[in-house]
Amino acid sequence: MKTKLGSLIIILVIIDQLIKFTVVKFLSEPLVLIENFFSLTYIKNYGISFSMLDGSRYIILAVSIIAIGLIIYIMNKMSSEKKYMIVLSVMLAGAIGNFIDRLLLGYVIDYLDFIIFGYDFAIFNFADMLLVCGAIILIIIMYLDERKKNE
Repeated sequence: MKTKLGSLIIILVIIDQLIKFTVVKFLSEPLVLIENFFSLTYIKNYGISFSMLDGSRYIILAVSIIAIGLIIYIMNKMSSEKKYMIVLSVMLAGAIGNFIDRLLLGYVIDYLDFIIFGYDFAIFNFADMLLVCGAIILIIIMYLDERKKNE
């Protein structure tokens, strides 16, 4: 199980880094894929979500290390729970993907640009999706487990 999860993490990090490499190499200007809805727009995000803490590289690196450590700690505590381990592995891959950018470049490469109901949403990347989707699924699983336990 640990080998499969390790492979999953490595594969997801490689996918994240390959996408980012491709974006940097080939996306010099925004590419509109669906008018008024979805574009690929390369930006350098020196902050965290929604560019908060912009310019606080070392604080963000420290928080990233703590987040990665916390995910690993939780994984060690929950190693017998397969569904939790898979979701936590996905989240860990996202955290590592963005950490690599921050460590090597000083910023995160973002490129997914959505306009939803006229609102230009924050530009994000594959690693962000892994983190957010993983967190949402984790909350759902925890809720369902707690509900099942109380029945």
